[in-house]
Amino acid sequence: AIGATPTELKVTTPTAVPDNAVLPATINLVFEGNGKFTVAAGQNLTIGKMADPGNKQVLVQADPTANIVFGPGAVNKINIAWFVDLGSDCTNAMNLAVASCDANGGGTILLPEGSWSTDGDHQVCANLVIEGTGDTVLGANGTADGIFVHGANIYGVKVKDITLNGD
Repeated sequence: AIGATPTELKVTTPTAVPDNAVLPATINLVFEGNGKFTVAAGQNLTIGKMADPGNKQVLVQADPTANIVFGPGAVNKINIAWFVDLGSDCTNAMNLAVASCDANGGGTILLPEGSWSTDGDHQVCANLVIEGTGDTVLGANGTADGIFVHGANIYGVKVKDITLNGD
């Protein structure tokens, strides 16, 4: 039962999330060993609190319609490596991370060391930090208008310690 008592949920093996699920902030999600969640197509997983699993993939979309959202204060930084293998195309992962930050009024997205690629045109939100490690390169695939784009009245966007290779 998911309730008000703070507890830890350890995920030690690959586990399917076949339906919509909300893990409240009272549940500290901890991934160990080969543990990971695969969210089914068309389903939503909302995470209220998660321990940092490091630079490894622990959240998998069965297809791009699977949605993974972090609640306010769930993590200090959203690490792109939690969604895809290091150095992979991070288009969907970046979209998920930006959507979480937008829903929370801002946040930080971390891209670990390495070369990452994206289809680009990520609509940034206010109070967003895109952070690398200094040895991080993010490049645009194809004919995107830019890696990051913004609408009117978007302020407080910072990009630091990352090389952008594209428009």
